[in-house]
Amino acid sequence: MKGQKIETYIPVTKKEKFIQTIRQQYGFSRTESEILLNLYQKLEKEYGSKKANIEFFKIVASYSYGDKSYGAWQVVGGLYSPNGVNGINVGINYRMKSVLKKYGLKDDEIDTIQKAIQNQHNFTGLEKIEEGDTNDEIKGKLNLASEKAYGQGNYNKLDEKQKARVRELLSQFGGTIDYSHMAATISAHYTGNHFIENEDDLAGWQGDVAGTMGLPPSLGNDDYRSDLDAVNVYHKIKDGDSLVDVTNSYYDSVERTSGYRTYEFVQNIGEGDYTKGMKKLEETYKLYVSSHSSEQSSTFENFMNAIQHFQKDLDKPNPSIGE
Repeated sequence: MKGQKIETYIPVTKKEKFIQTIRQQYGFSRTESEILLNLYQKLEKEYGSKKANIEFFKIVASYSYGDKSYGAWQVVGGLYSPNGVNGINVGINYRMKSVLKKYGLKDDEIDTIQKAIQNQHNFTGLEKIEEGDTNDEIKGKLNLASEKAYGQGNYNKLDEKQKARVRELLSQFGGTIDYSHMAATISAHYTGNHFIENEDDLAGWQGDVAGTMGLPPSLGNDDYRSDLDAVNVYHKIKDGDSLVDVTNSYYDSVERTSGYRTYEFVQNIGEGDYTKGMKKLEETYKLYVSSHSSEQSSTFENFMNAIQHFQKDLDKPNPSIGE
């Protein structure tokens, strides 16, 4: 034993695990993750877990979906609007600052998570630059990221500081799960029915694969994961379980158990019955393709294929255990 190095296992606290988890899944920095955790803890202390869960996701969703251009979401998701006193439009960032100050966050903390949530939403659908990308592929990715960050579709027209920021945001948030979309969908589940058939589904997966509110189908890997995760996380927190505990356990299962994300989703939309959930999906799919062209139905078809193969991600099969 003399001279032998002894490994010491230091257990990770659930708060630290939460920080690590949302960094891995959503791309937030450590500072951004700590502020989000701090906000949730303040809400939980004031309201208890059940109401804290509702308010937390309402806040996260409102930064990107509470803007006037997303007016329907303010109703469907019960989100904060950009209107202040007497209905005057003060802008969503200003409105949210007044909300978060009420919960004890400082100005610099509010500014940090505002930028983090909005940047994450804007960049999550973009692809990171990977080793082995061709020059044309890199150029295309940077131009798309430049458009998202500065409204300039030509990366080379940015100054050096802007270029560095574009690369930083793309590296941080590209290819992550869309947290704002997930939060908005969870908020829609909480608000109840507004006399819209299948309202919860239309706010999430069904709206993405079949289109809704006049918008065509649109489903990237960021949407696929956020749609499934929204349903799964909501069903785990709706009765008042702490979001911290649920986030930790849910994503641990997603990473460790092949097909977990998809199986849970189908089971949840089937009210606890996987067979019933698959029947619902298949009937919805058949009804849609019966009245739409194969081109229009391709998004729904890709979604169904991923579900049927228990894919963790939309665009690639699950790796073998151990990979």
